[in-house]
Amino acid sequence: MLLWKNRSVRFLVYLLILLFALETTDIIPVKKQGYNRLKSYNRHYTLKANQSDHYDIVAFGDSSVSTDISPEAMVASLPGLRPYNFAFPGLSMNKTMLMATEDRLDVTSPSKAILLGFSTHTLTDAEQVNNKYYYPFKNVPFTELLTIRLTGYDLLNPTSFDYLYWLWTQKSNPTKKKKEAKEQIIPIIHDDTGWFELESDVVKTEFSREDYVNKYKDIALGISPTVVSELLEQVRIWHQKGIRVFGFRVPLAPALIDISDEVDQFNQNQFVTDFMQSGGTWIPINSKGYKTVDGFHLSGREARRLSKDIAEVIKSKL
Repeated sequence: MLLWKNRSVRFLVYLLILLFALETTDIIPVKKQGYNRLKSYNRHYTLKANQSDHYDIVAFGDSSVSTDISPEAMVASLPGLRPYNFAFPGLSMNKTMLMATEDRLDVTSPSKAILLGFSTHTLTDAEQVNNKYYYPFKNVPFTELLTIRLTGYDLLNPTSFDYLYWLWTQKSNPTKKKKEAKEQIIPIIHDDTGWFELESDVVKTEFSREDYVNKYKDIALGISPTVVSELLEQVRIWHQKGIRVFGFRVPLAPALIDISDEVDQFNQNQFVTDFMQSGGTWIPINSKGYKTVDGFHLSGREARRLSKDIAEVIKSKL
């Protein structure tokens, strides 16, 4: 009783009840797609980085894989198998992240496979990005992780309240909502499969070399021979372990493919040859067949189509 008399304790309890009600009911109508709602970016990637389950197929790459690979869409072609999207924004395919990807794999599965989605950026030396986009999520304090798992919200991180703010703006200004819906890219997060879906009708078609350089200049530019060498060696090890390794190049706006190859000095033909000689299976993707929303990421509709196409290839090889 003495504890309940504390105003701070009562406030926290009431807040938890409110958040739970918003999450589990339709007190405030929210546009749903499947079992998803707009949720905290930090919360999503914290749960993903601390995922303990194991899966038949694990997809890894940077933000393009995070948005472009829908495990739900893959299941239609791979019944009975459990795919998971273990991609994070901006990461390179260095040894640390490749090992983290393998850790999510069910090594007892007869159909175990790893799906790697490549952009030229994933082959750069971007360890400093891992420090920003993976390790803080992986190494959150236990109390913060426990709060997220118990309540569904990162209450100890101020950005977790972006969900409540979004609900308020949508309810309070429907006219603004309609206007901004045409201009904004809205995330729809699938926590149980790791997919960070994007909902948008925006299609950007014009890009310059400057656009690409500005996006990555503070992270990393230029293919890293060390990253490529370690990656190919890991593909060989996985192949020897009986793990099927599939690779594909993530769809980009056509102009960005040539720009990224030139800026990062990437020879795709040579890389694909080396990847296949290491035991990997390459899945050719025609970028012109998919529309991106911003040059780098697919909309949910296009991501489902890409995921089904990739799943059909995997099905034929397993």
